[in-house]
Amino acid sequence: MFKTPEEAEAGSPLFLDMVDDARILYDCDGFLEELLERLRQRLAELGSRRVWRGNSWYWVLKPDLAPGEAITF
Repeated sequence: MFKTPEEAEAGSPLFLDMVDDARILYDCDGFLEELLERLRQRLAELGSRRVWRGNSWYWVLKPDLAPGEAITF
């Protein structure tokens, strides 16, 4: 997957799975590593968790989400 830094900063659902499962092979300036670490920290702040169901999973991004509340990363 190729993304410009601007596209990566805008986020992607794929990054959620990369937080725990990605192995970065080349990141000369540490950009992707930093981006994933910021996402990892934000997920921890929100109390997010990955829920396994059978052989797949889904994310509960904010367990105490109130109706109409927006989540920002």
